[in-house]
Amino acid sequence: MRLSVALSPQEEERSVTKRIAIYGNSFNPPARHHRTIAQAISLHPNIFFDELIVRPCGPRPDKESTNDIEPTDRATMVDMTFAGIPRCRVDHSDLEASEFMRTIDLDESYRSRSDTEVWHVVTSNMLEGGQHGTSEIQQRWHRGRELWDRANFVVIGRGTYDPADFPPHSILIPLDVPSSDLRIRERVFRGDDICDLVVPRVNDYIRRHRLYRGGLRRTPVPYRMDLSRPMVVIDRSYINLPASRIRDQLGFSADPIEDPSCIIALGGDGHMMHTIRAYWPLRVPFFGINAGHRGFHLNHLEADESPLDLISGDLSLYRFPMLYVEYQDLEEHWHHAFAFQDAYTKENSGTIWIEMIEDGITRYRRLVCDAALVSLPVGSTAYAKSMGAQTMPVDVQALIFATIGFNDFSDPPTYRPRTLGLNTTFTFRNLEPGRRTSRAFIDGREMGDILAMNIRVSRIATAEVVFRKGHDPSAKLI
Repeated sequence: MRLSVALSPQEEERSVTKRIAIYGNSFNPPARHHRTIAQAISLHPNIFFDELIVRPCGPRPDKESTNDIEPTDRATMVDMTFAGIPRCRVDHSDLEASEFMRTIDLDESYRSRSDTEVWHVVTSNMLEGGQHGTSEIQQRWHRGRELWDRANFVVIGRGTYDPADFPPHSILIPLDVPSSDLRIRERVFRGDDICDLVVPRVNDYIRRHRLYRGGLRRTPVPYRMDLSRPMVVIDRSYINLPASRIRDQLGFSADPIEDPSCIIALGGDGHMMHTIRAYWPLRVPFFGINAGHRGFHLNHLEADESPLDLISGDLSLYRFPMLYVEYQDLEEHWHHAFAFQDAYTKENSGTIWIEMIEDGITRYRRLVCDAALVSLPVGSTAYAKSMGAQTMPVDVQALIFATIGFNDFSDPPTYRPRTLGLNTTFTFRNLEPGRRTSRAFIDGREMGDILAMNIRVSRIATAEVVFRKGHDPSAKLI
């Protein structure tokens, strides 16, 4: 049965617990019209969904352009584009897993939940010829005819369309929006302005990282802070008088802000790390001012220098990767988290016995040590340093593997800290979970006892960190 509208919860008692709409697309890049579609669904006066899930696809064999930029770039721009839309959530599962989950598989996955009704967002041009069985969905999508007959569709009607072409279970939202992201990429490549096609933050991001230009990306890039809505973050676990003085000199509120233009962290390296891990999903630049000790990854105020002058001057922006960490608890349930600095496993009062796998190859059949760690360069001045690993500049494209308390009972019985490529994957597996506890730590935060731990660089999480122009991130490593 074809519907013109869906009944709101005020019009009839809902027969399902939750009704969701899934908006899948390559979003390469996400544009203003994508946001317009999401807003039309989320805010429609007669069509109600408990949640709109925006789902950027992973690499597609039939669409090589999805691989033209890094998945972290697409993830960042998607978060920027859809921020603030009521009941809208971005799901980066495909990007993080580097896979393309087909619509029919998504539909079956959600249909298996008895309390959920799922609808798929499509545009009317995909349905052209549907009454004759020749639409794009029926002809080109995986198991498209089956999907056509049984799935629910939210149709964004644009231009000229024939409702007779619509699937049997569909609702219509007329909305005249553009049809392709290709013209955005073409205009960027030619150096033309795209302010009318993407939201301001995405326009700034594309420009500063030179996306879709066909050349090498520069790092760091020149930058000026947007101080229109700054959010100041101070470690409130203790009284930091220098941080409080800097906050007062800046004159910015330390209250939380829903949509900040930047985040200013006042404290030491540990506070900067915790601030980035907590707020990186906001996709705004971080600026740290040292009010701690060494401050390896922070900006330093010179004598008699105003903090406002420091933060308002010519700056350089670095883009740092983050770690994606999966860990399996003792009940064999998997969890995940992101780390800005490092992830490791240890036992509080004894040794751990683990298998260590690197890029699918077992490097240690039995690794006996007090702790085993994987670190990004920004973490090389922290726990990795105490393990004897080499400290390195923050913008080096590498990972560090290190242990502490290495034991000759290990197999093989030799060890040295190692620096590996940024794409290396690691697995730590507890060999004796009944006898020896192995605990997961992510940026120093304990996650509990584990059976296994997988660590790699995330495909969606990054942090943009800003330094004074001419700042040498490696200066304090000597």
